[in-house]
Formats: sequence, structure tokens, C-alpha cells
Amino acid sequence: MVWHHVYDPLSSPLISTLVAMLPMVVLLGLLAAGGWSAHAAAVAGLATALGIATLVFGMPDDTAAAAALHGGVF
Repeated sequence: MVWHHVYDPLSSPLISTLVAMLPMVVLLGLLAAGGWSAHAAAVAGLATALGIATLVFGMPDDTAAAAALHGGVF
């Protein structure tokens, strides 16, 4: 299955970039200010990334899961 990435799903380059940046903000924010462990913050960042990929960018669920698994393996 071929999935064509939409680089500006929100019709605003600034807003699309800010939304795409949320997983890193969650990860680093939970580590720095939240006092979370690295593993828990990473899982929260992954969940945020998967939610944004599927709900905002329109990535199919199976493709998002495969990308997450691939990233975890390597």
C-alpha cells in the first residue's frame, strides 16, 4: 500500500509544523518538567506521535503501527 504524505494537512504551514512538533514537546516536557521516567515519557511521546499521524496527517493505522514497530526495532 502506498501512502502519500500530506505536508500541510491544516492548510497553514505554521500550524501544521506546530502540531507535528507536539510529540517532541510532550517527550521533553515530561522529562524536564513532569519528572517522568524516560521510558514513560517515550511511550507518551509515541502515543502522541501515533495520534497525530493518524488523526491529523491521515496516515493509515496499519502503516503507523508498522512505522512505530520499525522505529522500535532499529
